[in-house]
Amino acid sequence: MTAPRNDLATEIEDYLVYCRSQGVKPSTIKHSYGYSLRAVLLPWCRREGITSVADIDQPTLERFAADVRARTTRGGSALAENTVWTYQKAANQLVKWYAELHHTTGPKVTLRKPPGRKVTTLERDQIALLERTADTERDRVIVRLLADTGMRPGELVSITKGDLRHVGRRHYVRIGEKSGERDAPITSDMYARLRALARGGDDEPIFVGLRRDRRTGQREPLTVAGVRQMIGALAVNAGVRSTVNPYVFRHTACRWLLMSGQSTIMVEKILGQGSEAMIREHYNDLGSGDAHDRLMQVLRAERA
Repeated sequence: MTAPRNDLATEIEDYLVYCRSQGVKPSTIKHSYGYSLRAVLLPWCRREGITSVADIDQPTLERFAADVRARTTRGGSALAENTVWTYQKAANQLVKWYAELHHTTGPKVTLRKPPGRKVTTLERDQIALLERTADTERDRVIVRLLADTGMRPGELVSITKGDLRHVGRRHYVRIGEKSGERDAPITSDMYARLRALARGGDDEPIFVGLRRDRRTGQREPLTVAGVRQMIGALAVNAGVRSTVNPYVFRHTACRWLLMSGQSTIMVEKILGQGSEAMIREHYNDLGSGDAHDRLMQVLRAERA
């Protein structure tokens, strides 16, 4: 590539501003794009004497990719394939943006698709065990709500009394945060349990801390960190050996819905926007044994 020279650090910041203008989330820019470029690519380029994206040609980009793949963690193990992929992809995207900005073509390193990660999920009897182990009705409701709806912890702590609604015999909790507004179906029993927990007005959160604030005497709204802590401690107390957090419930709900015969379209509608990749991951993970069991259920139902 040939283009006017500029300071590489400035070019990186300009690119990150561009990403933000395109709707990329601040957290993604900070922890993925930003870290990969500021803390990985930039120091490497400085050691190589590279002062601008214009200096990055195909051999240079390939050297960077090889350097990243040869790196190890503090413990001496190789970097995870997903980490290598993230660093290399960020470099590719930066070079592509710069080339398009200067109406030229840029180099590109071929990315090796990272292997699918093994996602922990829970069995339905484990969920029932966690619910029975919980000491308070608040915690029991949280376990069951996360397991049956697959909602995110941020969505859960945002639920207010006014978000509970019913149309005839159908009951819902309205969710309107990260994934856009949607109505998550719940059972009439869950609806009643949530109504019983709701103490304040329609705009006050249903889930609050168990302890009162010393100054105000009021219970503060439950936080995502509080949900994580509660779930983790509950799993230990219940004797569940695998790591359990709110997102394990979300993955569990996704797999359970797919195994129950729900279409991917319906599962996405229940779990909300942003769940497409997770749904594909679990859908592709269904093996021949799962397919056999699903077909046998259909055949038994037909003959009943």
